[in-house]
Amino acid sequence: MSGSIASAAGLDIEMRRRSDGRPPLGDEPMTDARPRRHPMAMLIELVPALALLLCSVSSDMVAILGGDPIGLWRVLPAGPVVGDWLGAEVSSTAFLLVGIALLRRKQIGYWMALAMVAGSVVVQGATLGHPGAVVTALGVGVTLVATRGRYHAGTGRRETILAAALLAGGVVAATTAALAAATGADAVGTAADAVGSLLDLATPVAVPGLATVGALLVAARVAYVLASVLVLDPRHDDRSQAEVDAAKATLRRVGRGSLYPYQVAPECTAWTDDGATAALAVAAVGRVEVALGDPAGEPAAAIGVLDAWLDRCHLDDLAPVVYQGSAELSTRLARRGWASVLVGREAILDPTAFDLSTPRLANLRHTVTRSRKGGITTLWSRDGIAGLGDPRIVAAIVRLDQEWRRTAGPQMGFTVGRFDPLEAGHSAIAVALDTEGQPTAFVVLRPTGGDGGWMLDVMRRARGGVPGALEACLVAAIVALGEAGVTRLSLGLAPLAGLDPRSPSRAERWLARGARLVRPFYNHEGLAFFKDKFGPVWEPRYLLVSSWTSLSTAVIALLRLHLGGGWGRVVKSVAAGLIPAR
Repeated sequence: MSGSIASAAGLDIEMRRRSDGRPPLGDEPMTDARPRRHPMAMLIELVPALALLLCSVSSDMVAILGGDPIGLWRVLPAGPVVGDWLGAEVSSTAFLLVGIALLRRKQIGYWMALAMVAGSVVVQGATLGHPGAVVTALGVGVTLVATRGRYHAGTGRRETILAAALLAGGVVAATTAALAAATGADAVGTAADAVGSLLDLATPVAVPGLATVGALLVAARVAYVLASVLVLDPRHDDRSQAEVDAAKATLRRVGRGSLYPYQVAPECTAWTDDGATAALAVAAVGRVEVALGDPAGEPAAAIGVLDAWLDRCHLDDLAPVVYQGSAELSTRLARRGWASVLVGREAILDPTAFDLSTPRLANLRHTVTRSRKGGITTLWSRDGIAGLGDPRIVAAIVRLDQEWRRTAGPQMGFTVGRFDPLEAGHSAIAVALDTEGQPTAFVVLRPTGGDGGWMLDVMRRARGGVPGALEACLVAAIVALGEAGVTRLSLGLAPLAGLDPRSPSRAERWLARGARLVRPFYNHEGLAFFKDKFGPVWEPRYLLVSSWTSLSTAVIALLRLHLGGGWGRVVKSVAAGLIPAR
């Protein structure tokens, strides 16, 4: 891939303003340009994959029963499996993996399936005399060739080379074993049987011989299975570091909104257009790529970046997901058949219009007044903790954060802020001091890029501290930002807020019920109530997936990203939450 995703120019877009000051992504219908296909044609395309999956199930049956009592293998596009259960399960695994590769439209899976069909024709026709299996294999082969255009999903270059090497090594091993066991004129026929049996997978290798020969044939089968595993790997980002850095620079220049600090974090990479006028932040985990929020930048180019990213995911065998997408983006992707799930609402306010004396903020006003009567005073620094001046206060803030994290559960990241005392100059901080001058609460805010706004990133308060200290911190920050002319402050997402258990959307109904179940462990209602005290405007945020069948995959990917990404980091983060630090 090039360093940018091709821009889409010349689109007619109505420049309406959104609540964050950005123009919308566009209202023109977003339809899939590919023509609708007949259901029968779609079913025919699935025949090869279904045939191999049936072979996998039948191999399991042979592993359990020790043979095929009904002779099903005489008509399947693979030879009869007999012998030990381990060999049958190896065959079953390979059939399953290649079948999945076909379902995922993998190019290499297509060639492996063709090779498997060729091996079956050789063994079933020339060696075993099963005309029914030959006919079925030929039918599968013809279907593969006729539908070859659908198999375009790529595999990583390194994985492709390694899989090809394993397959070639398997063929060499099978041929070597055959030639070592054969004598005279039957050498060529024996070698053909051996290679055919390897590709056919389910047929016992018809090469007698020494233990060394058997070991070579076992190695050939193992190589085939390993190659099948590698085939399922998607093609990941293969840009040069210079291209990646250039795209990230574009994102830093055009990015805006409450997700901006997370979009430019190391967990995310960026894709941009050729003109570097728009960018999309993406985080990869497994074969899922998660776009964090809407694309940013010039509207027409932003649409182009989004569409080109979706096309790239389709070609590279990646599952695209959009997390915390706007209502505009949800509507836009719905025209392409995507599904959306409301994951929460974001609280947004204008600091220049913030007035603590208004009736709407009466609850907040009383809370702050009570905290001040309790001796709470506040400090504000737009230069982070470095601007606080007193190193004793800084050390106390660090201890407060450490105390909070000891019982805060699993270590979270991605779109969950972490307090970093070394980020002076890249954040602002408001601190509440008790009567002894000790920090009892603090909030950290970060700038949100080109919109000139700020977002609430971290909140901490001491357990057993003066009630209202956290609210006093945030009020001090809002007032200071308002005096500086800042017109947009995001208090962040209130996850699971506003979900309707009677919604027409089944996904939202189930999510609302799930929210009630997690209430003892995560007080999402309390967080929403806290943010609502400040009188924000609530904007919906969505999880967007290409189909409902991808929803579970998207949820697992998001959990992994929030817990560290790799499975090792996930385990470490969960363990850190279960075993409090000392």
